[in-house]
Amino acid sequence: MATCVKCTAAIKDHFFLKALDGYWHESCLCCHACDGNLSQLGSSLYFKHGNVFCKNDYLRLFGPTAKCAACQNQVYGNDLVIRKDSETVYHFSCFNCTNCRRAFCVGDKCVTDKITGKVFCLDNGCRQTKERKPRKTKKAKET
Repeated sequence: MATCVKCTAAIKDHFFLKALDGYWHESCLCCHACDGNLSQLGSSLYFKHGNVFCKNDYLRLFGPTAKCAACQNQVYGNDLVIRKDSETVYHFSCFNCTNCRRAFCVGDKCVTDKITGKVFCLDNGCRQTKERKPRKTKKAKET
């Protein structure tokens, strides 16, 4: 007689599930996040960190959420990130000064080039500033 992986009770039901190299009561195979019954939510399940997830919750928690502004690779729900603003996200390991490669710490001040998206520290003089050329003014004619 088979034993349920989750509740460890003997499975006496006519219908049971085999998943992740074990047997489950139909009611025991549930999503860790939403507690939805996986046999009713679809034919696929996802396993991460010792827990079982339905497709929607797995993608919500661990799927790609954005692209890193520095390396342009996908940022996933379980990645450690730095969020500069509502649209700009960096992997924690990518949030470094473009010039000196110094990693930023909480509270460090930085500036971002609006065109390239590159980040520069303010403390080490790495900030790239465009020198403004003096404006040419017309001299008034003497009369």
